[in-house]
Amino acid sequence: MKIMIRKDSLIFAVLLMTACTGPGAPQLRHSANDGEGPFIQNCKNVSSATKVNNYITNYYLSTWGSVFVEGTREQLMESFAEIAAAMGIPAGNPILNGSTWHGMLAERVNHLPVPPLPFCRPYDASAWEVSQVIEEILPLLGNGVLVSDKERGVFITNFVERHHSAARWRDGYEINVIDEGPGQSVVVILRTLYISRSHGVFNQAISVGHNEAWIMTQIAEGLKRRSP
Repeated sequence: MKIMIRKDSLIFAVLLMTACTGPGAPQLRHSANDGEGPFIQNCKNVSSATKVNNYITNYYLSTWGSVFVEGTREQLMESFAEIAAAMGIPAGNPILNGSTWHGMLAERVNHLPVPPLPFCRPYDASAWEVSQVIEEILPLLGNGVLVSDKERGVFITNFVERHHSAARWRDGYEINVIDEGPGQSVVVILRTLYISRSHGVFNQAISVGHNEAWIMTQIAEGLKRRSP
C-alpha cells in the first residue's frame, strides 16, 4: 500500500510541474498587479492580451507533460487491476481508485488523481450579457449542447470523440459565468479531455488551454459587436 501511495504522489508532483506548459498555451496572468482586473484563485488566469483566432479539432491539445502523466497513470491502474483480479474483485469496483469501465466495448477510463484547473478571464460586462454571447458560441464547438442556462450562467457540452493517425480523444466543455457585480463578470472554462494512444484505454489528460482561449476571444469579440 505504501508503494501505491508513493506512485500517486509522484503523479501529483508531475501534474503540478507540467500542467501549464505546451504548444498553443495561452498567455497567463500571474498576479492582480497587471491592471487586467481581478485575479481569480484556483484557475489559470488568461490574459486579455491573448487572441486566439482558430478553433482546433484535429489535434487533442494537451500539455507537453500530459503524455507522461497519462502513461504513468495507466501503468499504475494496470497494477491495481492485476491486484484486484487476483483478489477476485470485478472490474469497475471502487478499489481500483480512479479507473472505470463503461460502454459496450468495456473501454477503460483512467482519471487524474487531481482534477486539472480550469481557465478563467474577467470581462467588463454583466453576467447576463456574457451568457447571451456564450449561448451563440456554444454550437460552434461541435460537441452538442447538454445545458445552456443563461439565467444561471451554466453551459455544458456533450463529449465528442475525434482522432488522427496517432490517437483518439474525447473532450467536453463546462462554462460558468460568475456575476462580479454591476457590469463585471468572470468566465470559467473547464475542458475535460481523455486520450487513447493505445489498447483502447482513455487516460484523462491536461488541456493546454488553446480552445478555451479561443472561446474567451470569441466572447470578447461578441461583446464588442453588441456594444453601442
